[in-house]
Amino acid sequence: MSRSAEQIWVDNWREAGPELEAIKRQELRALTAERALFFADALLSMPWPEDVLARRRASSGLLEQQDLFRLLHPR
Repeated sequence: MSRSAEQIWVDNWREAGPELEAIKRQELRALTAERALFFADALLSMPWPEDVLARRRASSGLLEQQDLFRLLHPR
């Protein structure tokens, strides 16, 4: 990233940061207890990163993907 591009990026965030913070405060003030519980439940139902990584270590999905490609384009 060139110096001028970096400066543009910094300037954009300097402007956007306070505006985004204001939006965040506004959304938090408008948050109902029902919506807060919905979001909390959604977060708590997400799988733990360790579980996701363990499944990825067992299978990358590459073999399954190759099987699908073979079905789509048999030789």
